[in-house]
Amino acid sequence: MRSHVKLIIFDAGDVIYDTKKSQQIFFKEYEKFLKKFGKSPKETKRIWEKLYPKLLRGRISLREVKKLEFEKMKIPKQKLNEWLRTNKEIKLNYTKPIKGAKRILFQLKKLGLKIAILSDTVLPQAWRNEMFNKIGIMKGKHYDKRFDSNVIGFAKPDEWAYRTVLKYFNVKPSEAIFVGHDKEEIEGAKRLGIKTIAFREKIKNVDFYARNWNGIYRIIVQLRKSI
Repeated sequence: MRSHVKLIIFDAGDVIYDTKKSQQIFFKEYEKFLKKFGKSPKETKRIWEKLYPKLLRGRISLREVKKLEFEKMKIPKQKLNEWLRTNKEIKLNYTKPIKGAKRILFQLKKLGLKIAILSDTVLPQAWRNEMFNKIGIMKGKHYDKRFDSNVIGFAKPDEWAYRTVLKYFNVKPSEAIFVGHDKEEIEGAKRLGIKTIAFREKIKNVDFYARNWNGIYRIIVQLRKSI
């Protein structure tokens, strides 16, 4: 009997696209921006840490958080839009797809598999849509549906993040595979009975490990052929 793999759930950052460059540029530019007002990113740390869980789950927007930070630092409110534009440009200009991602996602779709992207993010949906379009990861061609934490209201490794995806596709945990790079997120998937592939990271108790996208494809094809 063939393995009933129907759905592949991919993390986005550092699996489908590389976040390292954009993160480096972000911190550098934010520090430079605040320095113009005699401020430092350290001054926003308490507000950010307090509100981040709500931001991640869509309880508050990125604009609202930055507004509170700027008010605390007494930065002119008209500068808020200036920084948000800079932030967006950084994400659009420095986020790049990881080698092999587009090709393998397309091939997996051709096999008849459903492809979901489950991503923890604080970015507005409009930014995310533009970013995916710019890096060439297209709905229909490369994936079926994207589930962003600040839209669905749950962030990994909360079981309801994974359950939201499974419910949408009407798929059992045993019929799904989660591909990620974070230990806690992989453990969250495993607790539900979802098979797991660790991408580029050696993680204890993961079901499979892939060092590149070709490896992901080989594992998934082998699982579909398994008896």
